[in-house]
Amino acid sequence: MIDWIAREVVKDWFDDPDVRKSAFVKRVTTKYEPQPWEMDGIEGRLAFYQGLGALSNPIREASREKTIRFILSFESALRQKGRVALPIQKDYWRERSFSDRIPLKFKRALVEAGYLSVRPIQISKRPMVFDTSLALAFLLAPRPDGEREGKFIRDRPQELVEVREPGFRHVPEHLPPFLAEMEELNAWLAANAERIEGLDDLRFHRIFQGNVHNGGRLYGAFTNMDKEYERAAIRIDREATDEADLNGAGLSILLLLNGLDVPEDPYREGELAQYDRELVKAVMTRIFGKGEWWPNRLPPDLHRKKASFGYPDGLPNYQDFKAAVIRVYPFLAELQPRLTFMLERYESEALMRTLHWLRERGEIGLPIHDGIRVKESIYQDTLEMFQANRDQVCREEEFGAW
Repeated sequence: MIDWIAREVVKDWFDDPDVRKSAFVKRVTTKYEPQPWEMDGIEGRLAFYQGLGALSNPIREASREKTIRFILSFESALRQKGRVALPIQKDYWRERSFSDRIPLKFKRALVEAGYLSVRPIQISKRPMVFDTSLALAFLLAPRPDGEREGKFIRDRPQELVEVREPGFRHVPEHLPPFLAEMEELNAWLAANAERIEGLDDLRFHRIFQGNVHNGGRLYGAFTNMDKEYERAAIRIDREATDEADLNGAGLSILLLLNGLDVPEDPYREGELAQYDRELVKAVMTRIFGKGEWWPNRLPPDLHRKKASFGYPDGLPNYQDFKAAVIRVYPFLAELQPRLTFMLERYESEALMRTLHWLRERGEIGLPIHDGIRVKESIYQDTLEMFQANRDQVCREEEFGAW
């Protein structure tokens, strides 16, 4: 319960644009994969930082390559966002066989020179987020027209498929079908990397909860990106993209499992139309995760959002609201523990089938929980196939019996 409350508080906090800018920022790394144009004039770039006292002179040959990747990732992050996350803790760099003295010296010199300043709002001090000055932005090597930035690659690759249980995670031996699916997906994306702009790390992994009949959502660098500021900027085949997602995914799956049709908007059905849609959605999401209704009132985080739900003077009476929901959807009177994970299993299976359908047609799909980001030109076809796969999965009695 404490973890759930913490997550909701963080969601509220992220409504602040400055907080989002501090959260969604590229991290300096020695795993950076530069483009050829970035290597032009690299000696001059190193000399510039050496002149500031930010790098040793000469640079040790054993750390030269990683130092260059460190510098180029730093400059690329600033070119793209004007801010950068700079880890300085010893353990972080030791795990990457890189001396922590290099980033510490680098950070101190650039702050003292006035080229970097600490952002006033920090999500975490591990690493700290810095803004660039106009002077440093002017001195950065410009990206030539028609060229791309290098790639920021995750330092720690995940297991392709995991089953997580409270307190630990493991990779059971009976997962060959799931492993094969993930290998196929990642291989396809890697082979088509040049068709995707705005996403560097194309690897995904799949996480089940407790056993392979619960959870199964896909995660990766893409799922950690901000929808408004980052995912929306991704282009495929030079075309703008959109996310085809299941409207009311969990609720629609429950309707199908109960032999009922899915209305156009499950959150606006019948008596629910009198309430703000976002309030209905928020309540549904929370009771599925909680596995039960609250005893007496809606939780504090929802009351804090009353104005955004259109109720500045207070949310509707909880008992009246609950009764209306149950009259529309009687099967929600009694909920079960871990309901969210069970629903995610159906949702993730429909998603995997849709991704396979896209690959068969030579199209790229990037998974984001209950949605898939695709080119705008195939958005409607993808959405209809995603919905059809959801319906099919919910009708299959043998589904999940591996």
